[in-house]
Amino acid sequence: MSDIETLIAEIRSLKNQIDPLVAAKTKAIAKLETLRSKEFIRVNNITLDDVQHSDPDGTGGIWHGTFMTFGKWMADTKSTKRFCEWNGRIYHTSDALIGRMSHTSGRYEDIPNS
Repeated sequence: MSDIETLIAEIRSLKNQIDPLVAAKTKAIAKLETLRSKEFIRVNNITLDDVQHSDPDGTGGIWHGTFMTFGKWMADTKSTKRFCEWNGRIYHTSDALIGRMSHTSGRYEDIPNS
């Protein structure tokens, strides 16, 4: 076996050892994101009724383009929801109304249905 073939074999061996670890890390990170999201939702007592969805009728018929445009639309429609959803993330409506996109850990998909 040449030096090149030996090194290629070593790289394959390392890849075979690393791939399961990377997969496990990815799965753990996803679980952590879900737990953080659910905790944010629980602490803030968020229900579906508390969130202004960026596509309220689910048809894609309302297209805001930017978060700031969405905030202006909420102001124009006088939305009274405490939170809003943008690209699946939950934001404080008070931030959206002034164009501030302050990150939270909440995800719309994690809000319980009831």
